Amino acid sequence: PKAETLWSFSMRESLTFAAKQKVFQELNFFITQQPKPGQENLAQIIANGGGKAFFEEPKKYQPNSYVISCDEDKN
Repeated sequence: PKAETLWSFSMRESLTFAAKQKVFQELNFFITQQPKPGQENLAQIIANGGGKAFFEEPKKYQPNSYVISCDEDKN
């Protein structure tokens, strides 16, 4: 309860919401080569959250698409 008070949230409500809908449901992510904590780890996190991860840049971005990158991948 300390954390819930500190950050103004309810763990019970959060878990109920998460059980109904995954946090990344219907979202697509293009992951560049060098982000932290790494492509594979990010892809696993995204998949566990109900999203789809891609390592090759799409020719056309669909709605609900995001890029995860880092300074090292700017080129």
